[in-house]
Amino acid sequence: MRKHFYLMAMAIVVLGFTACTDDHDNTVEPVVVTDDKPFDYEQDMDLTVRPGDNFYRYVLGAWLDSDNPSPSMYMQIQNKMNAVFEKAVSESADPLMVTVRQQVEQALADDSHSVVLLRERLQMLEQVETADQMYAAFGRLHELGYNPIFSVKSVADAGRKVVGVLTTGAMDRTMQQVMTTKQSAYVEQYVPKYCAMLSSVGYSEDRIQQIADHAVRVETMEQQAFRSNFSLLKAPELALTRVASAENEPLLEQIYSLMGMDYHELKDKVEVDNAGLADLLNLFASAAHDAETVTTLRDYMIYKVMNLDALMLPSMYKTSAAIMSEEAVSPLKYYTYQMMTETVGRENIYRDECRDIMEQMRRLFIERLDGLDWMSAATKAEARKKAEQMLFFIGYPDEWNEAMHPQTGGTFLLETATQIRQYANKIALLLAGKSIVEAGWDYLLTFANFITDNACYTRNTNALLILPAWLTEPRFDATKNEATLYACATTFAHEFCHGFDGKGSQSDAEGNETDWWQAEDKAAFQAKQQQLVTLFNLLEAFPGQPANGEKTLVENMADFGGMVLTLELYKRHLLQQGFQSREMDDQIHKFFIAYARIWQIETERSLEALQQQYLTDEHSAAHVRINGMMRLQDDWYRLYDVKPTDKLYLAPEQRVKIW
Repeated sequence: MRKHFYLMAMAIVVLGFTACTDDHDNTVEPVVVTDDKPFDYEQDMDLTVRPGDNFYRYVLGAWLDSDNPSPSMYMQIQNKMNAVFEKAVSESADPLMVTVRQQVEQALADDSHSVVLLRERLQMLEQVETADQMYAAFGRLHELGYNPIFSVKSVADAGRKVVGVLTTGAMDRTMQQVMTTKQSAYVEQYVPKYCAMLSSVGYSEDRIQQIADHAVRVETMEQQAFRSNFSLLKAPELALTRVASAENEPLLEQIYSLMGMDYHELKDKVEVDNAGLADLLNLFASAAHDAETVTTLRDYMIYKVMNLDALMLPSMYKTSAAIMSEEAVSPLKYYTYQMMTETVGRENIYRDECRDIMEQMRRLFIERLDGLDWMSAATKAEARKKAEQMLFFIGYPDEWNEAMHPQTGGTFLLETATQIRQYANKIALLLAGKSIVEAGWDYLLTFANFITDNACYTRNTNALLILPAWLTEPRFDATKNEATLYACATTFAHEFCHGFDGKGSQSDAEGNETDWWQAEDKAAFQAKQQQLVTLFNLLEAFPGQPANGEKTLVENMADFGGMVLTLELYKRHLLQQGFQSREMDDQIHKFFIAYARIWQIETERSLEALQQQYLTDEHSAAHVRINGMMRLQDDWYRLYDVKPTDKLYLAPEQRVKIW
C-alpha cells in the first residue's frame, strides 16, 4: 500500500539504553538514522565547476555538454503522457470512444458519407453573396460547432463566478500552438496547406488561391486577437473589459443571436476583450455594407470548415487511426481528462500526498506570516484570510460529473465529430453563472489538459490547480530519497505563493480586485520586490544578455516563496525523522541538487531557444531560476562553501527576505 511520502520512515530509528553502571545512571543512546532510498540525481554533475559560480552547471554540466544527452524529466513525462493519451483513445471501453474507433475504421475504408456532408457545408457557403447570407452562414456554422471568427469560452470572473467570454474562434490543436507561441510566419504556410485540399472536392487552383489569401488575412487577425484559455484563466483582467460603449451593443446583440444566444440575457455574464477583438468586430460589422468583406469572411469560413474537418477525411488528409480518434474527441477536455485519469490509474497519481503537503504548506505560510516584522497586524489578517480560503484543485475530482459527457447519435465519423463539437460549445454556457466553489472541476476541465506538465494559480478565483502529469513518476516518486520529492513540492509552494506575489497581492480571498494592504506595508513589499528585480538583473539570460528582472518578477517571487516554504517544511520533516547535524546537512545538500534537477530542460541546450524564451516568456530561464534562488539561501552558502570571491555570492544583508 502506498504511503504518504512525508509520513514514510526515511530512517530506522533505534531506541534503547546502554548498560548501567548503577541503578540510577541510565544513558539514552543518540537516535540512529539511515538513508537507504536511492538518490540518482548526481550522474550529470560537473565537479570542475564551483557551485558558487554556477550552481545549475555544477549540477547539470555533464548533461548540458553531452553529445547524446538523456531525455530531461520534462521530456520523459511528455512522452509518457502522450503514450497514455494514445492508449486511452485506443483501449477505452467507454461507449463514445468505442463508437469513434469503429467509425474511424469505417472512414479509413470508405469516408464517402463524410465527404458528402462536407460538400453540403461547402456548398452552403459557396452560395453566400450578400451580408445577410454571410451572417446566416456564420450562425449555421456555430450551430454545427465550427465557431468561425468568434467563440464563447468559460472564464472565472472576480468573485469566483464563471462567465462566458466572447473571444477568438475555434482552431485545431496545431493552430492553437502557433497562436500561443506567436509564430506569425507559420500562418501563411499553414492556411494554404488546408485550402489546397479543396482540390479533391472540385475547387480550381485559382479559387483555392483566392480562398487562401482571404483566410490568411482573417487568421492573422485572429492571431493578433488570440487569447488562450490558459491566459484567460490566469489573467482575465488583461483580456476582458466590460462593454461600456452603447454603440457596440447592436453588433454584439447580432453576433450573440447568430451564435444562438440572447445577448440581453447574457450581457451581465459575458464580457468581451475590446482591445483584442476590435479589428475582428469591425471587420464583421463592415460586411453589412462592403461586398469585398462578405467575400473575405465567406472564404475564411470555407477554410475553417476544411481545417476542422480534414482530419476526419482520410481520403483527403493522410493520417493514422489514432490521430483521427484523438482529434474527434479533443474538444471534450473534461471527457478526455477523465479517460486519461482512469487509464493511468488513480493509484499512480499522488494526489492525496500532494493535498496533504499543501495543507501543511498553508499552515506553515500562516505561521511565518504571523512572524513577519515588516507587516502590520491589519495586513496580516487579510493575508491570513486569503491563505485560509485558497482553493486547491489537485490531480482529479473526487467524483466525475456525468453531465459533462456528450450523448451522440452520429452514424459516421464526421457526423459524430460534429455532435461532439456542438456539445463542447454548450458547456461554456451551461457553466455561466456558477460558482467556482461548487463547480470548480467542471470549469477547470473545460480548458485543462491532463497531458500538460504544469500547475497554475488564478488570482481571480484564489484557486490553485495542479495537473496529474506533475504528480506521477518519474518526477513524483515515493520510492526515491525524499529530497527529490520535496524538491518537486517546491512547485506546489510556488503556485501557492502566486497568491501573494506582485499581482496576486492585488486581489482578496474571493478573487476581487481589492487593495487590502496598509500603505506602509505595501511600500515595504514593493521595496523587497525591487530588491529581487535588481538581483536578477545581475544574472545572464544567455551569454551577453542580462536577465530581465522586471519582466520575470512575478515568477521569481513565486520561486522564492516556494523555496523558502518547502525547505523549511523539509527541515521540520527531517527533524521529526531523527536527522541531526551532519546527516541532516547531507539531506539538505541533496535537496538543493534535486531542486536544480527539477529544472533540467532541453531549452538550456539551445541558444536560440533561450533567446526566444527571453523575448516571450515571463519565467526566467532555468539556469537563472536556479542560480537566482540558490544565492538567496543561507544554507546553500554553508553547505557548498560559497565564498565572497564566487560569482553568485551575495553578502547576508543583500539576501532578500520576504516570507
